[in-house]
Amino acid sequence: MNRRQIQRRIGTVLLTAAAALGPIAADATGSCTAETAAPAESVLAAGAKVADWQLSHLDSFDYVPDTTRHQTEAPRDWIQAAFYIGLTQFADVASQSRYIDALLAHGEAEHWGFDQRSRHADSDATGAVWVWAAQQTHDSAKLIPLRARFDLVLADPSTVSLEFEPAPPSGGEAHCQARWCWSDALFMAPPVWIALTKATGEARYLTHADTEFWATTDYLYDRRYHLYYRDSRFIPPRDAADRKIFWGRGNGWVFAGLARILNDLPVDHPSRPRYQALFNQMASKIRTLQGKEGYWPVSLLEPQTTPETSGTGFFVYGLAWGINHGQLRAAHYRSAVDRGWRALQAAVQPDGKLGWVQRVGAGPDQVDKDDTQLYGVGAFLLAASEVSKLPTATQQKHCLPGLALAASSQVFAQASPVMPPIVAPLPKPDAEGQKPRATVMLAPYRHDDILWENDRTAHRIYGRALEAAEPPSSSGIDAWGKNVRWPYMDRQLRTGRQHEFHGEGLDFYDVHTSRGAGGLGVWEDNKLWVSRNWRSYQILKNGPDVASFKVDYAPWPVDVGRKVWESRTFTLPLGTNFTRMVSTLSSDKHDALVVGIGITRRKGPTGSDSGVFTQDLGAGRVSYWEPTDPVKGTMGIAVLVDPKSLVEVRQDFENYLVLVKVEPGKPFVYYMGATWDKALDFQDRAGWEAYVRDQKADFDPGR
Repeated sequence: MNRRQIQRRIGTVLLTAAAALGPIAADATGSCTAETAAPAESVLAAGAKVADWQLSHLDSFDYVPDTTRHQTEAPRDWIQAAFYIGLTQFADVASQSRYIDALLAHGEAEHWGFDQRSRHADSDATGAVWVWAAQQTHDSAKLIPLRARFDLVLADPSTVSLEFEPAPPSGGEAHCQARWCWSDALFMAPPVWIALTKATGEARYLTHADTEFWATTDYLYDRRYHLYYRDSRFIPPRDAADRKIFWGRGNGWVFAGLARILNDLPVDHPSRPRYQALFNQMASKIRTLQGKEGYWPVSLLEPQTTPETSGTGFFVYGLAWGINHGQLRAAHYRSAVDRGWRALQAAVQPDGKLGWVQRVGAGPDQVDKDDTQLYGVGAFLLAASEVSKLPTATQQKHCLPGLALAASSQVFAQASPVMPPIVAPLPKPDAEGQKPRATVMLAPYRHDDILWENDRTAHRIYGRALEAAEPPSSSGIDAWGKNVRWPYMDRQLRTGRQHEFHGEGLDFYDVHTSRGAGGLGVWEDNKLWVSRNWRSYQILKNGPDVASFKVDYAPWPVDVGRKVWESRTFTLPLGTNFTRMVSTLSSDKHDALVVGIGITRRKGPTGSDSGVFTQDLGAGRVSYWEPTDPVKGTMGIAVLVDPKSLVEVRQDFENYLVLVKVEPGKPFVYYMGATWDKALDFQDRAGWEAYVRDQKADFDPGR
């Protein structure tokens, strides 16, 4: 049989099988019928409806514009490849042999081969289907053409520089086929190269993909907006409202490509943290750009004016994949996935045709309800494959009017990020003990530590007794990670193993002699002069809504000719990551003081500074996203000061220092905040820094 005969036979079989499936759980508007299935079954039914329509329409593309019909008919090009890539992942979850049969028939018809463009990423894309088929059938012979193709590239690597090679003035990318110089290519090519390494064990394919991926990212990724330009044509221009142009589907290609890369990238690969950080940055930005009806705009910084399902499908897939694989926090992203999935279902016509797919192009363009394309269906199937795996609660009501209802992530069981191994789990408190609470207490059993925490963050400072027990002790501020809403520090500390994870949080933030998370000293003669540990304390309010206490520090020397002493009040309400501090520094001299408020600097394996330090001096904000411990995670620390008193930001051997000018005897206010990337509120730097930027600090000491 020729290819058209194979496609007609597949279509006939699929229409017969689809008829036997019975009614679909949701109609084209998202409304439910009496035959509502369980959530996963409903998702799979919607995916099957769309897949079956597309497979039954592979022998004629009369619904595609004439200008792109020839390209659509090409069985080895990117348009069909994107559809079949989606079908491979849907076949893995649908448990329907007809999809596996269709994929294998497609490969047999193409002899597992490629078109004549030996270096073009669009032609690489179908290789992902061949790798899937080889693994499905345990037949490595299916990989022979793919390996030959990639080996030719490795034998003659391109020397074209992306830095100076402009994108074409219009249409195609023929001039830069040798490199991945457009955003779509990051979906088409690198996942195939990495999958081939996984299938063969030969690292050279992954090495090439890794090098080229980051070259393209350096070329097209906007590190301020956390989005990709489609190609170099879009880097200088802006739209009519002077906004940068970030194409929805173009970024969808990249985001979905990242999920596919992370699926196959070894967990110990040195670049994995970098891919994960990029994925999280994009996810955090993407979440903010979703339209009110659940779709993403065709141009991401413009208001949404029309549905669009190809970019939306890729974004839903990526976000759902992130939740399912512990990369994204369900509490932040689940509602976006639910709204996006309902929007996708609403675009499915009664016969299974997916509408509102932007036509083939290289940037934002108009889209109509009857527009469809295979890559849009591929994105829909990718989304269905991951949405079907999301955790659900049995009481969740899915028979609700499609886009009119806003989803709530509160009713879904939350997927957690990958946590450190639990050592001797803490006994869970009773119902009263599990209520969120702001609390402060003295821990005399542990050298007079003072512990304070709320529903989001946890801290301690050290008492004088520790100076003798564990010298040198510090008046810096410790920060603990916590991933429960109730107090846990006292129970954790009493184990004597607070540096291990017992299921509710852990202490892995090393203060030593540094300022830790917002401790202070006096900056004099390019040196920070610091106090010993607290001398006296007073608990002002121990919850449940606010934890507040006051400590006094004994006089300490500043250089050789001055002494200072301090009283400081700490206040931590519920619902914030920031402790408000009112400090009064007194002195035996009347001259103004320069106070250094510090954040501990961390060193990388080579001894250089590691992590990401950001500052906005005009707003009086600094933030430090620490280097990641591969097991325990990352701490984010921030300090907010009154910009009117800010002098500058400096560094000493141990700290980043925010220098502020204060008058002896006059109180001043600053804020210290901390988070853990495995906590319930933030899991990436972008989310944390956005939260820091949004703080409305009150620097009036009289409040």
